[in-house]
Amino acid sequence: MDRQRIIGAALGLAMAIALVVPTASANAAAATVSRTVTGLSARSDSVFPATIVQGGRELGRTRIVWSTAKESGRKASYAVTYSFGSQAQGVKAPAKILALYYDRATQTNVLALLSFIRETATPSTPISQTERFFHVSTDATSYPLFAGARLPFSAAIPAFSGDGVSDALLASMYYDPSLYSIIGAAWDGPKIDSDGEYARWAVYSLRRTGTTYSAIYGANVSLPDARVYNGVAYYSADPAVAAAAHEATPAPVATGTTPAPRPTPRKPSQPPPGIWPYVAAAAGTLAAAGLVVFWYKRRKKRAADEDVDEPEFAPDEYHNPDAGAE
Repeated sequence: MDRQRIIGAALGLAMAIALVVPTASANAAAATVSRTVTGLSARSDSVFPATIVQGGRELGRTRIVWSTAKESGRKASYAVTYSFGSQAQGVKAPAKILALYYDRATQTNVLALLSFIRETATPSTPISQTERFFHVSTDATSYPLFAGARLPFSAAIPAFSGDGVSDALLASMYYDPSLYSIIGAAWDGPKIDSDGEYARWAVYSLRRTGTTYSAIYGANVSLPDARVYNGVAYYSADPAVAAAAHEATPAPVATGTTPAPRPTPRKPSQPPPGIWPYVAAAAGTLAAAGLVVFWYKRRKKRAADEDVDEPEFAPDEYHNPDAGAE
């Protein structure tokens, strides 16, 4: 009975090991997660962080697998804003315009025909500036401004307002009266007399006003076929992997300094989860079963040795070795 109990306990222990080890291995395998990126124009391991946080645990990157694919029928939504600048009145925007779209995947410029979407109009920001102008006359007392109008040299400041005065001055200085106005003036030096001609410098303060018009154009642009890269990064919960990932990540380097040599990452203490945990579980189960069989055979042999009958001796022969010598 004791032998049967011991054998049953040993078999139960082997079965428990067979169940617990694969479960732990499965949990270790479940600790591996992946991250995927698609449609890159070039391979770049930097798109994957060295470590990530999953379920409150830090996972270190173990490997990256890249693959290529041909992507056809590609399209991109493209919109641009075309500015007509500051205008005195509204503009008529064209129905379509041509624009270049830069395709990063193929690194080429694609000619796109964009359609008018809407127009916007905002008041222009006033811009102040100054303009220096030279008034010349054959009359020593006045200078001509426009047909039939003369202004005196002796005035405290040059005239810049009144009927037709501002528009005539702006036109003489080649400014659009619908966008500019004169807000101040001053003489810049005394009157100059030169061989019967008289002149005097004047400085005018101008302000630009108006409305800035712009139009928005857009379309879905057809792009050429491209070769793109898809990447999958795998992360492990092994603390050694996370530590190695931290050491492999270079620290920021200040401008003008030489970066320190990068330390050699430590190898993970355990291989990445995969088929090996299950191989280890099977080996453990077989080892436990072998121990049980060995122990059982040994017990059986010992019991067989104990059941061998010993030779029986008569009491007289046993106690008197000289008996029967007579």
